[in-house]
Amino acid sequence: MDRRVIVLIVIVAIAAAVGLLYVGLKKDGEEPPINVENVGGKYNATISLWEGYGQIEYTDEEGKHSEMYFKVEMKNGLDWIRTDTPENATFLCWWDYGHMIKGYGERNVVARNPSEETKECVADPSSITEFDPHERVSDVAIALTTNNFTEMLRIMEKYAVTHILVCEDDLLKASWMYRIAGLEWTEYLIHEDSETAFTDVGMQTMIAKLLENRDTGFTLIYEDEEIKVYKVHAPTAQDLIFEVSVDKSIYQVNETILIELNITNPTDFDIHLNFSSSRQFDYTINSTQEQVYCWSGGKVFLMWLTSIEIEAHDSYIRIFHHTAEDYPLEPGNYVIEGFVVGYFTDSTEIKIG
Repeated sequence: MDRRVIVLIVIVAIAAAVGLLYVGLKKDGEEPPINVENVGGKYNATISLWEGYGQIEYTDEEGKHSEMYFKVEMKNGLDWIRTDTPENATFLCWWDYGHMIKGYGERNVVARNPSEETKECVADPSSITEFDPHERVSDVAIALTTNNFTEMLRIMEKYAVTHILVCEDDLLKASWMYRIAGLEWTEYLIHEDSETAFTDVGMQTMIAKLLENRDTGFTLIYEDEEIKVYKVHAPTAQDLIFEVSVDKSIYQVNETILIELNITNPTDFDIHLNFSSSRQFDYTINSTQEQVYCWSGGKVFLMWLTSIEIEAHDSYIRIFHHTAEDYPLEPGNYVIEGFVVGYFTDSTEIKIG
């Protein structure tokens, strides 16, 4: 038998055995629910419960959503999300949990449905009534299966993600995550004797790290037996390090002084600095008594918005060369002060003569 057919049979068998993707499990003519809970809230949510299965119905900005999967065991975590996260929070998670987070937790999600291209991962594709854009589903899969932290950050920035949710079931669903991300899932997962585990390669991907809370780069803020919730720290300019340095401490009269203004970004995120004009950097030279020179003095700058980007774990350097033509310095001690306009200042001392 063709290996691709065998792989597909294995995947389908796993899905059927453990309920990897739940949409479509409720059948017409099924007995009435054991319990119906009118949750109400922002989206007037209702939860219907059967033995071992639940559904949520709610109405949000896009309309009514009916017969969407609801995992009862996640209810405590969803209660916490609804009360302890900002109302404008956006979650990155596998789409199975999207309707629960949106309808019950009342928070935004990147994806909450399969795409037309990925409906094969649902037990009963004919039951699907909603689809998300494939780009969103694919981006979530790539973010969760990449071993490149920067790539995950790029996707989260694209959707303004503030939180990440993973569920214990994600280990079993990971085969579809890898496949949708364009990867060969058997390189990342081992399935033997009804047990699924990550391979050594799979252990380096983000979904494995998030499930184990291992080297994620994010802050774990909630955990129970079912889910983990991480907060994405969005660094600001305050996380940057600014330093002013010169090429030496003692200069001869009229010797050129090399001044380096260095912004270092020690975080895992790219950080942007915005300016109200083309004047982004500046420096002054001060004697023991007064300011004797300002680089921007007498210059004209473009009065429109400009910006610079300091990439994660990188530096942005601006170098000035102060010469005698700029301003001749007499023998003595001076302080050179550098500026990132509107953000930072730092200084260093030199001696002339």
